[in-house]
Amino acid sequence: MATDQKTDTLHNSMSIDNIINDGMSTLQTVATVIANHKSIQLESNNINEYNLYKYSCVEDSFLANMYRKYFLCVQKLVNPKIHPNMLTFFGLLSVFIGYGLSRWSYTSMAISVFLYLTFDGIDGIHARTTGQTSIIGEYLDHVFDLINTGLISIVF
Repeated sequence: MATDQKTDTLHNSMSIDNIINDGMSTLQTVATVIANHKSIQLESNNINEYNLYKYSCVEDSFLANMYRKYFLCVQKLVNPKIHPNMLTFFGLLSVFIGYGLSRWSYTSMAISVFLYLTFDGIDGIHARTTGQTSIIGEYLDHVFDLINTGLISIVF
């Protein structure tokens, strides 16, 4: 029975390592795209739809209103030249770093989750404030939220 548990633990750690390696590969690709400001070519029938895109969301909960005040204060500290997708990327990066350090200290993961939530909260505000909202930014935000939620769940 003990051998089966060791095998299961080894198998689980190998699959987690595979997830991390795949995630790091994806992270490097995304970082390269963001850093090089590579443009994505749209077909002519999608260009008008892309140009007309405006994200809208209504949050009326008590906590959302409380956090919004914090996010607005932090967002004012961000240089307008920084692209909102970089803020989204920094949130993902903070969780990856916290995940790597969580083997030694869960406090590092708690700090990284706080940083992730801060970056996740200010990226949309920054995009709307600087007029840089896009379908791609919304997509990246949701995909990175899924990755971060998975990594945070693994640690907890």
